Order: sequence, then C-alpha cells, then structure tokens
Amino acid sequence: MKNKYYLNGFHSVSPSPWPFLMSVSVFSTAVGFVLYVNKNVPFLLFAGLGSIFTIFSLWCQCIVREATYQGAHTLRVIYTLKFGFLMFVLSEAMFFSSFFLGLSSCWLKPSTRNRSNVTPCWSRSY
Repeated sequence: MKNKYYLNGFHSVSPSPWPFLMSVSVFSTAVGFVLYVNKNVPFLLFAGLGSIFTIFSLWCQCIVREATYQGAHTLRVIYTLKFGFLMFVLSEAMFFSSFFLGLSSCWLKPSTRNRSNVTPCWSRSY
C-alpha cells in the first residue's frame, strides 16, 4: 500500500492546533509587555514567553514526528524546504552586509556637502 502522503507531491498533513496556540501566546506576550511597561506587572509577559518556547518545541517535535515516522516529507518537500532555508540565509546575509557597508561608508567618509556630523552622539565632546 502506498503512503497517503505520496498521492500528491506536496506536504499535506492533518490540521494542527499549534498555529492557533502560538498566535494566542504571542498576543498574550504583547499584552504582557504592555502591562509590564505601564503597570510593572511582569507575570503575563513571562507566562507568554514561556508558552511561546513550550509551543515552539512541541510544534517542532510534531514536525519531526511527521517527517521521520509518518513519512510526510516527500523528496520534493525536502528539497523545497532546504531551498527556502538557503534563500532565507542568503537574504539575511545580503541585508546585514548592505546595512553595515552603508553604515561604515557613512562613518569613514562623511559627507561635507550638507555639513552634517555623522559621528555617534556618545563620542562628541562638548
């Protein structure tokens, strides 16, 4: 008998409660942060952060179980996940390199056309 996940080439698994629970945890963390900043009540913030880490680990455990024991990841899905992760890493590397190259060019060669001082505020002497 052929595996039910190989009927089409896509990642089709049963619905999961983890996205909904993660969104509730992120919302409670945001509300907890607002309460912590305004009223100095840290309980909801730390409870939300703890639930985010717990739900993330349980969600990853389900993903590994689906991929390893249930065989839900076809070769097409595996290649697509690897390619997506590679594109994410490359985009982050390009973003940070462009940001730091732009920042270093402003600090090393400041523009004299608009007479602005681009040195950081903590290094100025008054």
